[in-house]
Amino acid sequence: MKKTLHPLRHTLFLLAALAFLLPFVKFSCAGTEVANVKGHELALGTEIRDRHGKRKELEAEPLAMAALISAGLGLLFGLTRGRAACALAAVTGAAGAVLLFFLPAKLDHDLSWAGLQGMPLGMSMEPGYWLAMAAFTGGAVAHAAQATDPRSLATPETQAPVPSNPENPGRARLAAADPARLAVPAPRRA
Repeated sequence: MKKTLHPLRHTLFLLAALAFLLPFVKFSCAGTEVANVKGHELALGTEIRDRHGKRKELEAEPLAMAALISAGLGLLFGLTRGRAACALAAVTGAAGAVLLFFLPAKLDHDLSWAGLQGMPLGMSMEPGYWLAMAAFTGGAVAHAAQATDPRSLATPETQAPVPSNPENPGRARLAAADPARLAVPAPRRA
């Protein structure tokens, strides 16, 4: 499992970043779609048109921007070797998931103050949002598991040397696992 987890954990943050290119939020008014906003547009701000063709400025959403930055940092830390970098990648993955968790509530609060000609606005989260949320959560879990496993990040300098025994390779593996089991008992004197 460790060999398949290693490349997977790097691709999860890349997947989270790429999810920002997909539709994140759909705004509607009285059941009619007003705008479908992609994740990067939500994070950086964009111009949307209402159902009458009027342009409205959608300001950058700080939670979405911070989540996008978390994806970049998670990818950077994930590609760096070492236990501390792996732990930092887990923290940035968890931070990205938490930021995205609170994003719908923040947008809903913002929409309750806005309105389109006195009509209430509605909102629904799109597949890009759910993909980013799943990728952040998976990245956080995978990196946390990797950071807490003492065998996963051992380098040749930190591993115990394995004695070579060409006559009995099984004995060498056993010696590396538990050297006390191979200790020769002292002879008994009668």
